[in-house]
Amino acid sequence: MQTLKKTLLIVLGLILLAFLVGIFKVLIKNSDFASIFFTFGFFGLGIVFCLVAISYHLKTLKYFDDAAMLKRNEELPVKLWIFSIIGYLYFIFISGIFLLVISQRTFSVTTFDRISAFLLVFAILLSVVGVIETFITKKRIANHRKKMVVFHEIDEIGD
Repeated sequence: MQTLKKTLLIVLGLILLAFLVGIFKVLIKNSDFASIFFTFGFFGLGIVFCLVAISYHLKTLKYFDDAAMLKRNEELPVKLWIFSIIGYLYFIFISGIFLLVISQRTFSVTTFDRISAFLLVFAILLSVVGVIETFITKKRIANHRKKMVVFHEIDEIGD
């Protein structure tokens, strides 16, 4: 599970980089207000969701180290968990839209289109895995909290 989290962190970093490159490409090519406004809204939201998902994975990574986990009794903010899931759903939505745009082209399909389609399908699959992983992590943290309550009750009985 720890390897999966690290893989998702790397992929989220690449998605963040893609969103940043997308903003700069549109700013360089376009000068009309509507394109710039749409780009900042579209890519800006993606950047925010990427940063929240990265933050979520960095905070929950320590829950997969058993030695450090026994010392932890902090609660993970619910907002972070919810925004991480919303972010993954946003990535699925955006990847699906781009995949649909690529599949609707009437002119010749290039190698770049095929590679893009493959990467978009890969992004959708990783986003689905990210949602599942987020739920599994939440359940693992809840189980850990239950164990901590039992350990504290046992310590109180012993004292």
